[in-house]
Amino acid sequence: MDVAQLLNKKCARKEARKQKKKLASIVKKAHHEKKKVDEVVSSFLTKGKKKKKRNNQKKRPGGRAKKEQKKVATILDEGHDEELQYRKEIGEEKIKVLKDQMIEDDREIKKYEKLLGLNKRKNTNTPKTIVECGLADIWEFCDPSKRQTVIENDDENDLGLSQAEKIEDNNAIDLDETDKSNDEESMDEDESDGEIDQEMDGLDNEIFGDSEEEEADDDEVSSGAEDMENEGENFEDEIEPIIKEDIYGRKVDAKTGKVIEGTSAARAMEKLEELNKNSAELAEQRARIAKTLRGSINRLNESTLIAAVKSLEELFSSNSHNDVKQIFYETFIKATQTVFALPDRLLVEYGLFIALAHVTVSSEISSHFVEHFTLYFFNELDGVEDKDEKALENATALLCHLFNFRIVKADFIIDLMTKLRNYSRDKPISLMLHAITYAGASLKKRNGPLLTKFISDTQNFFLSLPADKKEGYRMKFLMEEIMAIKNGQISSLTSKFDESILDHFARIFKGLTKNVENKEKELPFGLEDILHISERGRWWIVGSSWQPGSMKADGSKIEQPKVEPKAVRFEDNLLILAKKAKMNTETRRNIFCTLMAAEDDVEAFEKLLKLGLKGSQEREIIHVMVVCVMMEATYNPYYATVIERFCNFHKRFILTTQYAVWDRIKELESLKKRQRINFAFFVSDLIRLSAVQLQVLKVVNFGTIDPTTTAFLRRVFYRFLAKTTDSALVEMFNKTMKSEKLKFFNEGLRLFFELSMKPESLEETPDSKLVNKRVKLVRNLFTIVD
Repeated sequence: MDVAQLLNKKCARKEARKQKKKLASIVKKAHHEKKKVDEVVSSFLTKGKKKKKRNNQKKRPGGRAKKEQKKVATILDEGHDEELQYRKEIGEEKIKVLKDQMIEDDREIKKYEKLLGLNKRKNTNTPKTIVECGLADIWEFCDPSKRQTVIENDDENDLGLSQAEKIEDNNAIDLDETDKSNDEESMDEDESDGEIDQEMDGLDNEIFGDSEEEEADDDEVSSGAEDMENEGENFEDEIEPIIKEDIYGRKVDAKTGKVIEGTSAARAMEKLEELNKNSAELAEQRARIAKTLRGSINRLNESTLIAAVKSLEELFSSNSHNDVKQIFYETFIKATQTVFALPDRLLVEYGLFIALAHVTVSSEISSHFVEHFTLYFFNELDGVEDKDEKALENATALLCHLFNFRIVKADFIIDLMTKLRNYSRDKPISLMLHAITYAGASLKKRNGPLLTKFISDTQNFFLSLPADKKEGYRMKFLMEEIMAIKNGQISSLTSKFDESILDHFARIFKGLTKNVENKEKELPFGLEDILHISERGRWWIVGSSWQPGSMKADGSKIEQPKVEPKAVRFEDNLLILAKKAKMNTETRRNIFCTLMAAEDDVEAFEKLLKLGLKGSQEREIIHVMVVCVMMEATYNPYYATVIERFCNFHKRFILTTQYAVWDRIKELESLKKRQRINFAFFVSDLIRLSAVQLQVLKVVNFGTIDPTTTAFLRRVFYRFLAKTTDSALVEMFNKTMKSEKLKFFNEGLRLFFELSMKPESLEETPDSKLVNKRVKLVRNLFTIVD
C-alpha cells in the first residue's frame, strides 16, 4: 500500500481548477497591460526566483514545479493560437469592409461624374511633336488599345475558322455586343448601346431605295425589284412612344398622356385583380365573405336554408357585388368538384339554395354562377380524358336541378345534352344519360316534344356513327341504353333518381317564394350564348356589349372574317431578350420572339407565316434574321436555314435577301471583326443552300477591292468550297459564267481566285487539300469558258 498517497489530502480536481483560475488571471492581466501572454507568464514564473536570489537562496525547482510549468506552457500555447486566429479573422473582416467601401466609392464617383459631365473621354490624339518627328505610326503602335485595334482590323489572313469549330447548333442568341477588346478599351455603356441602336436603325434605310442602280438577275427578279422599289418609297419606320398604364388599365403615352390603346374587359379584370391583391383591406374583406359563405353552404340543410339565404342577402347588400358573385361561384366549385358522387339530397339542396338566391336576392348571382360553372364544366371535359372521378357527374346533376327549379330554360338542357352527345366518347355520353336521369321527368312534363325529338335525333346519330367510334364495351352498353328508349319512354333512366326528394323541396321552394313580388323569370340565355361570350357579349345584362350583326334572323351564327391578333403573347424572358436586342416595334418583337421560341427551322417558318405580315412588315422577317446573325457571339446556321425556306416559298423573299446582303456588303468597314465573320459564313450558307445565287456578290468592285472586303470574300469562298460538293460547285459557277450580263463579275471573280485564293495561303487551314482541289476546279472552269 502506498502510504504517501494515503497521507496526501490534496484533491486533484480542486488543484486543476486553481491552475485554470491562475491561468485566466494571467491572460486577463496580459490583456489589460497590453502585453504578450508569454511575457506575463515568464515574469510570473520568474518572480519567485528573483526573491530567492536576493536572499542568496539558490535552490533548483523540484520535479513537481517542472511539471506544473509544462502544463501552464501548454495551456498558454493553446490560448495564444486562439488569439492569433481571432486577430486573423478580424483582419480579414476589416479588409472585406474596406473593399466594399472602395466599390461603393467608385460607384459614387461614376454617378457624380456622369451628373457633372466629367465622364468624357480625354483627348487621345497623337501629340504634334511626335507627328513632326515622323514617329506617329510608332506612337500609335505603342498604345496598347490602338495596337489591339490594328491587330483586329488586320484580318485578311484570318478566315474565322477557329470560330467555326465552336459553332453550336441551336438558336440561342448572345446579345452582348461588347467584345473582350472593347472591355479592355473601357468603352462607355452608352457607346456600346449606340452600336446596337445603329444596327437596328439601319433597317430603316435598307428598304430598297437604290434599286435603280442594281440590275436583277432575270426578268422575274427585275419585275419584282420595281415592285419592291415602289413599296420602299412608302415605308416608314415605326417610332414607339414610351408607354405606361393608367389606373384604368389603358395604355397611354407617358409624355403626352394620349390614350394609345383603350382598355378591354380582360385587361380591366387583370387590373382589378392586381389591385385587389395589393390591397390588404380588400383581401381581408374577401376572406370574411368567403368564410361566411363557406359556413352557410357547409351547414346547408332544410332547417338552415332560410338563414343561409338571409346571410347571402346581407352580404350582397353590404359588399361588392362582384366579390360576392365570384366567391359564391368558387365556394360551390369546391363543394361539388369531388372524386366521389355527392348524395342526391345534398345536390337538390344546393340547387334550391341557388334558386332562392335567384328569386329573392338577385338574378346577377345565378347568371354569374351558371355562366362560369358551365364554362368550367366544358373546360374540364375538354382537358381531361375519361376518368373515374365523379366531379363531372356532380356538375351535370347540379345543372339539371337548376332546370328543375326553373333557373334555366329547357333549351339550355337540350343544348347541353346535344353537345355532350357530339363528343362521341364514353364519358360525355354517360354524362348525357346522367342528365336525362335528373332532368328527364321535368323535361317530359314541360316540353315533351322537344325531349322526344332529341332522343330520336340521338338514336339516328348513333346509327350513323362510324364503326371505330362504337368500339369498347362501355360504349356499346351506353348505346344499347339509348336505343332501348321507345316512344319517349325514359322511365328506365329516370327511375335511378328518387323523384320524391325533388317534389319535397319543390314544395318548400314554392312556399318560400309565394309572397315574393316581381319574381325573377328563367335566365334568358342559352348554352351557345355562354360558349360565345367573347364574340357576342353578355347581351342579357343591361349595358353589356353585344354585336347584333353576329347573329342571323334564325339565331344561327354569321361567319365572321378571321382577324389576326395584333399582339402575340410570349414568355417574359423572350420579351426581355427582345428589349435587349433593341427590337423597338411590335412587328420586330413578334418576329424576334417567334424565331427564338421555335424548336427548329420548320417550326419557325410555319409560325412566322402565321403572323400574317404583309408588305413592308413581311420584309422585316429577313432583316431581323440578318441582324440576329450579326449579334450572335459565334455563327449560327439556324438563320440561313430559315431564310432558305422563305426563299423557296416565294421569290419575293429572294429579292429581299439580296438587298439585305448588298446593304451589309457596302458597310463592311463599319462592322466588327466578329460581325464580318458571322456575315461571311451566313452569305456562304445562303449560296450553298441556293437561297441566293453566286451573283449576289456582284456589288463588290474587284478593281478597287480593299483588304476588309478581300478577307470577307476569302471567308465566303473558303466555307463554300469546304462545305459544298463538286457537282453543286460546277453547277453554281456554270450558271454565272454563261450569263452575258455578268461578264464583268466573272472577270472579277477570276482575278480574285488568281490573286487571293492561292494554294500557299491556305496551307495552314483545315480542309486545305479539299479547298485547294476545288480552287483548281474553279480555275479550270474559267479556262474552259474562255
